[in-house]
Amino acid sequence: RLLLQMMAECEERQPDYDICVRASLLELLVCIRRAERQQHRPSPQADAHPMHQKISEIAAYIHEHYPEPITLESVAKTFYISPSYLSRVFVKLTGFHFREYIQVVRVREAEKRLKQTKDKVQAIAEQVGFEHIAHFNRIFKKQTGLSPLRYRKHS
Repeated sequence: RLLLQMMAECEERQPDYDICVRASLLELLVCIRRAERQQHRPSPQADAHPMHQKISEIAAYIHEHYPEPITLESVAKTFYISPSYLSRVFVKLTGFHFREYIQVVRVREAEKRLKQTKDKVQAIAEQVGFEHIAHFNRIFKKQTGLSPLRYRKHS
């Protein structure tokens, strides 16, 4: 039900559809987590990682600052965490390596801009935080299966 709802929102693209998709995704993740807990019955100390809240804050920070240069070291310093510890915990709790997560956020924003604006691909790449157009093209195609120009034409 939630997946169908998310797909419908993405197809219809009504105002604030992305917020609805995120809310549905969050609900889906909660359902999955509850089902997993019922299956495994974890011990109380294994219930939540002590860094879960901090990683959520870091993810929010990345979503807010994605156009800026972001490094593991600068974020670790901002949140008073060792870079190596942040790297290990981030991948453990999100399933993404730190740099990979930033790239996903930037590409998703680029997708929106390719659909909603007529800005040049070079400008969009810069707006979402990529310094080099070749790197942007490679990462975009790796994540979406299409070059930015083809993506725009198919949208």
